[in-house]
Amino acid sequence: MNKFEGIFQCPICSSPMGTVDLKSLVCSNNHTFDIAKQGYVNLMTRSLATKYDKELFESRKIIAENGFFEPLYKMISEWIKNEVHLEALLNMNLTEITIDLDILVGKK
Repeated sequence: MNKFEGIFQCPICSSPMGTVDLKSLVCSNNHTFDIAKQGYVNLMTRSLATKYDKELFESRKIIAENGFFEPLYKMISEWIKNEVHLEALLNMNLTEITIDLDILVGKK
């Protein structure tokens, strides 16, 4: 995160931001945005109304665990085998499931 902190600009005051203990992004006016344990930073300044709730995400997880996305995974796997250099590090997050390159090319 430190490597990329220079690209962040405070969404409130437009000041440059820096990291603090790899736990937060803070601007010179002390506007603070915490870094989630999953590694993302939410820079939203207000909540948005959404139809997504815990029940929806739980249902989507059940669907994913029961193979619904397998055809998509296979298609992505074939594309990666044919188009992506295998030396490249790849992490894809599709619906709460992280697929790494080794899984997609059949090494796991």
